[in-house]
Amino acid sequence: MTQTDLEKMIEKMDPREAELMRWLYERGGGVIARMATIAGMHESTISRVLKGGYAGHRENVFDKIEARKKRIERQMANVFVETEVTRAIFDVLDRARDLGRMSLIRGASRRGKTYAILEWVTRNSNGICKPVYVDAPVSKTIGPLVKEIAHKIGITTNTKKAWQIREQVEEKINENYVLIIDEATRLTELTQKREALEWLRRLHDTIGCGIVLCATNWFTAKIESDKVYFEQLLGRLEDNIPLESKVSEAEIRAHLRPYVPEGPIDRALMKIAKEICLTDGKLASLNTHINDALLLAKTCYGKNYIESSDIIASIEARKPNFSEGD
Repeated sequence: MTQTDLEKMIEKMDPREAELMRWLYERGGGVIARMATIAGMHESTISRVLKGGYAGHRENVFDKIEARKKRIERQMANVFVETEVTRAIFDVLDRARDLGRMSLIRGASRRGKTYAILEWVTRNSNGICKPVYVDAPVSKTIGPLVKEIAHKIGITTNTKKAWQIREQVEEKINENYVLIIDEATRLTELTQKREALEWLRRLHDTIGCGIVLCATNWFTAKIESDKVYFEQLLGRLEDNIPLESKVSEAEIRAHLRPYVPEGPIDRALMKIAKEICLTDGKLASLNTHINDALLLAKTCYGKNYIESSDIIASIEARKPNFSEGD
């Protein structure tokens, strides 16, 4: 049975079954033996379910897969790893909270910006500080951004006009808030980009709340191309922190450390990790492979740590073109 055959079988399932079987397929690299190990079932059970010839109650099989999925996801919850990059981001956010600064964090995509920001938001949601994280919507107007902020601070927007929502946001936000606008480069694509960015600047100036924009390096290039208009905005960005594009060896070691035995990290594992971090995915790709490798190590070999062979297996499992499986 080839991986193409498996994919066609999954496509014919109802939505719930397809979602769970696709998760199992991806985790097992499209190999039935691995899929069965992860699900805690016999290979023949998985094979018969895929082919539609399972004589028992299919819902019981998928209930078990779902329970396994939830348990594994709890086990695989990422351990937050502090590095020089996350500490630099925390420092910017701390100053926005304590000093009401307007700041910019910029760097290559998938460099760990959102990863650090969401951890900071979790740590600082204590009732006094009010962090508001917004993933900038893809839109040509300012309205969706204002609505998203409104929803996050508890303002209902049904049947309200845009100016009413904006007024309510401005009335509710105070100096205890820290607005964090992720993917802020999208705001430069707005036909109303001047209005959106200037509105955020005025919120900062009039209310004194901290505002942190998080973006790729394109953000600065696009704003500076309209420098005459955005002179005031650029002047407000007291912290304008560029992140190094290259992932350092210290960062790689920090991300591997929770999942390897004590002592020096195996050279072969470090070599593979460095190669992964040279890809477009950078740290995000490394963390994906670490999680997949740990899952394989636990379910297939009973290990609670990873080795270079586990990472290699994870890479092989995620290759787009598979040879014939079972």
